[in-house]
Amino acid sequence: MSLRIALIGLGRRGLKTLQRYASVPGAEICLLCDTDPQTVPTDYAHLPFIADWREACRADVDLVYICTPWDTHCAMACHAMEAGRHAAVEVPAATTVEECHRLVETSRRTGRQLLMTENCCYDLFHLETLEMVRAGLLGELTHLEGAYIHPLENGEAEWMQQSYLSHGGNPYPTHAFGPVCQLLGDDRPARLVSLTGKNGINTTLVRTEGGVSIMLALDVATPGRPYSRLQTVCGTRGFVQKYPVPCVRVEGEWNRRAPLIELWHEGHRLGVPNEMNYVMDCRMVEALTTGRRPDIDVTDAALWSSIAPLSRQSALLGGQPVDIPDFRRPR
Repeated sequence: MSLRIALIGLGRRGLKTLQRYASVPGAEICLLCDTDPQTVPTDYAHLPFIADWREACRADVDLVYICTPWDTHCAMACHAMEAGRHAAVEVPAATTVEECHRLVETSRRTGRQLLMTENCCYDLFHLETLEMVRAGLLGELTHLEGAYIHPLENGEAEWMQQSYLSHGGNPYPTHAFGPVCQLLGDDRPARLVSLTGKNGINTTLVRTEGGVSIMLALDVATPGRPYSRLQTVCGTRGFVQKYPVPCVRVEGEWNRRAPLIELWHEGHRLGVPNEMNYVMDCRMVEALTTGRRPDIDVTDAALWSSIAPLSRQSALLGGQPVDIPDFRRPR
């Protein structure tokens, strides 16, 4: 039996989600929701359509997949979980610390999963780096860097541009921070400082309980600056970095046939448009249909998303340190 999905939001990201799920085994998008029925592509006009997102959250489905503006994610996801449905949200999952707590508490109380669709955690270079770290090839981690350096192109949603430029901190941290946190294992990010300069360019520094330093960078305004997520890992025995040119300085063997790496190559063989999305979607569907713990659960979504409001708080205070909540524990 397929995982039945209601898709809310048929903008740029929602339409891409609708198209790519044709290649995801074990899943079926069976209901569409948007405020404008004209957004439904002709090829999908046969699917039931609902304009009210609350009604979509209560529909006879297993998962509500939310592709709407950031400030709507928490309310929609919580409504879906309260209705007995699992919820998946685009990044970030929440825009305030209170919303991050609310997502965790609602998921725990209802027993429903909240999954954040952070595809950069399934980048092939990151998956290989993760196996190197697990094999101990980098020794003890000392410093990590992640970034979202991506000049917005013409045609990007106006609300997104305004969100970046008016936020005051880093409103879109999870592409940088999610992969970093997976490398950390049980070492918890505990405190940050953040500064924002001209054109909304932000630098956030994080320190973990174990003493690892993390640098997160955001720049969506500099024309012509090459795309980069940095993906830098420093350890006592080695160094890896993906951008601008992949660099691997480690000695020893690691598991090149790990399940997630194999799944990435499966997507490549199938010719899917984006292998990261393929791995992310397949893993999410598998977790919900088998009961396996998701790769990215609600506490991950809360932690990674919390960097947005916390970086803003620190930047508005002139770069003062701000504590990062431990979302694994009740507040």
